[in-house]
Amino acid sequence: MKTLLAFLALAILPLLALAPGCASPSRGADGAALYANRCSLCHTPYSPSDFPSGVWAANLKRYGPRAGLSERQRDLVLDYLRAHSSDASAFAAPGS
Repeated sequence: MKTLLAFLALAILPLLALAPGCASPSRGADGAALYANRCSLCHTPYSPSDFPSGVWAANLKRYGPRAGLSERQRDLVLDYLRAHSSDASAFAAPGS
């Protein structure tokens, strides 16, 4: 039981920082953490560069609710995945 509680505490505490009103150093870091923590509950996470952004958007729409992601959290994860997707250059800021 103690092991289960310790696991749950370690899994949940980082997500508390994503609660509305909490300061966040980086949307990308938040999205990466959510992707690693939530998506790995069901499968080994894929590399973001494995798919184009459209595939990631469709997958998040379909599986985000199953992973317990709020709309805001899905947006954070999608921002992260788009920034590192196989077509990431399409989403890069001009001049970067």
